[in-house]
Amino acid sequence: MQLSELLAIRHCVFLMGPTGSGRTECYKVLAKSITKGCPAPENDYLKVVNKKKVVIRDINPKSISTQELYGYVNMATREWKDGLLSFNMRELSNIPDDNPKW
Repeated sequence: MQLSELLAIRHCVFLMGPTGSGRTECYKVLAKSITKGCPAPENDYLKVVNKKKVVIRDINPKSISTQELYGYVNMATREWKDGLLSFNMRELSNIPDDNPKW
């Protein structure tokens, strides 16, 4: 419930905590609940996204370098090289539906 309330008022949410604290399970349960639908949504976010398929992109920032995560400018050619975050954000923004994208 707290995650859905945060999503109602924030554009960006990070789930943080120690190993085994339930971060992954938290957003997976919320995504399943949204997809199945809530009979009487309590907050504005749930009213808008009720019964819509949630698109999830899970990225582990510890497994890659900073440049691979955010992207970088190649100084020799002045070209931008996308990182995982910018690549995924661009990819998700090109999906024309109004389903929630996490």
